[in-house]
Amino acid sequence: MLSTRVVPGLLLSLLCICLCIAGTEAGEMYFYASGYANGYVASYDSTWDGARQATTGDVVGFDYINVGVEKDTAQYIIERGFLRFDTSRLPDVTINNAEVRLCVYYLSDSITISDSIYTCGGTQSDSLVLADFNNFVGWHSGSSAYNGPIVGRFAWADLEVDSCITYTLSAAAYPSIYGGNPKGALLTDVDFCDNEPAVSDGDFVRFYGPGASTSQKPRLKVEW
Repeated sequence: MLSTRVVPGLLLSLLCICLCIAGTEAGEMYFYASGYANGYVASYDSTWDGARQATTGDVVGFDYINVGVEKDTAQYIIERGFLRFDTSRLPDVTINNAEVRLCVYYLSDSITISDSIYTCGGTQSDSLVLADFNNFVGWHSGSSAYNGPIVGRFAWADLEVDSCITYTLSAAAYPSIYGGNPKGALLTDVDFCDNEPAVSDGDFVRFYGPGASTSQKPRLKVEW
């Protein structure tokens, strides 16, 4: 008789456990770049340090996400791209993976001087301005490598026109995703690491911006 009294309670406990497990079922959501916090800011100067350490840029754009460096006889050009996603729809879950997809519109690298593009946490305005050139986590005014942390990285050699690249974000990016307003800054490794180009040439990539089609605009994928 003892066992017949215990079993119903045991079954109820198992049912509760199953319901809890079902409540944390794996899933994923997609978020697309939107708003004027996406784009790029470029800096021009006759010296490398002047272009790289500028407190404000010289050009701001919103149609594309431009990233690159150039050295010629007259000046240095550094372009830094910026991203922003609205993740306020994300449910109360525990993130186990986050990936960004970028699609290439234009690429120029006749003599490749960059190995990688880094993603840092962005601190740019909700509408990009020239002063956002150095608004990312890790920027400092000294002449040396920036101090990160780098939350994402992909190889320059993997970039191709009319194709997309997907790269994984580190867990350091998760708090801003939970917060509903993650931002990012894209820099070449040459820029981030303070490696002045030794040749007069340039590397530039232009990614589609938030105004592109769904299949081309920047996308954040979150899995739990």
